Amino acid sequence: MPAWLWHKHPEVLVNYEKGGKAYYGIRQNMDITNPTFCFIQNELSAKMMEHYAKHPGIIGFQVTMKRQQTG
Repeated sequence: MPAWLWHKHPEVLVNYEKGGKAYYGIRQNMDITNPTFCFIQNELSAKMMEHYAKHPGIIGFQVTMKRQQTG
């Protein structure tokens, strides 16, 4: 997760089932069910595809994240 996202939207950090909240800088610290996280992820993916769509050196996109719920 980029630092700007964490600073602007700290609610996207996962809350652990046993209590506590993830902190910035560790892997898999995002809540993949958080509506803000999902919206921003989709917006960023769309913007990247729009930007690179007509680039002659690009023949396709694979937009995936190593996502797992860790709460």
